Amino acid sequence: MKYALKKLNRIILADVVTDKHICTLNDLTNIKISNTSDVVDATGSDGAILAEFDTKKSSEITATNGSIESGAIEAQTGGTEKVIANGTGIRFRESFTLASTTSIVLSHKASGTAGSEIKYIYKADVNGNPSNISTDAYTQAAEASVTAFAFDSATKTITLPTSGFAVGDVVIVDYYPTFSTYKEIDNNSNAFGIDAKVIVDGWFTDLCGGAENGDVPLQFVSGKGKVQGKFDLEFGDKAAVQSLDIKLISSSCAKDSKNLWKMLTYDLDDIVDT
Repeated sequence: MKYALKKLNRIILADVVTDKHICTLNDLTNIKISNTSDVVDATGSDGAILAEFDTKKSSEITATNGSIESGAIEAQTGGTEKVIANGTGIRFRESFTLASTTSIVLSHKASGTAGSEIKYIYKADVNGNPSNISTDAYTQAAEASVTAFAFDSATKTITLPTSGFAVGDVVIVDYYPTFSTYKEIDNNSNAFGIDAKVIVDGWFTDLCGGAENGDVPLQFVSGKGKVQGKFDLEFGDKAAVQSLDIKLISSSCAKDSKNLWKMLTYDLDDIVDT
């Protein structure tokens, strides 16, 4: 039979042992299934090739997804997405253009030990960023002074330093509010990409079967693949995409098949429901 690869539908990663779903990538822009093997020559006199032996057969799947899927990041990093309750790990920045030099009021309550919730406030430089001039950074104290500011947690009010600011100046405050919940994925140096079952769903076009045959469903299955930890998340002049690289693995157990992958074509009308 003669087919043309037409459309990629999705990639599913599942647990190797339990078959439980790990993640699905269904905004795929491309996928490549690479197969390689090394050839070793048996040579005789004058370099004549007497025989060739195949060795190191391997397969690899590379794909690009148009959206970022947190489950794939978990698989690539070996991390786990967690819901953090009452978390204070997110740095929040506010800027205030001064109408007076007395005080400013934050939008949110700053977390932390009473008396040191906010490490610094800054006078903005000409670019609108915190100034790197040491005298333009002020620390928190119990009372405002020439070199320090005070913070009332109950009212979220910062009493500005007694000098150094003028009406029209911009004050920048970095602080850590408390969030009722947020999600977090750790990429730890001692955790790595996981092994997973890989299922690729797509469509063939039957080139010789006639229009009545239409498109033919395709499923590519690998019982085990090592999800690689090398990937890029790129921001900039175009939307970020998610890259995925999986090295397919042959079982080392005597009772298991040495199969790297299977490609299955089928007709949905042939499903037996009785």
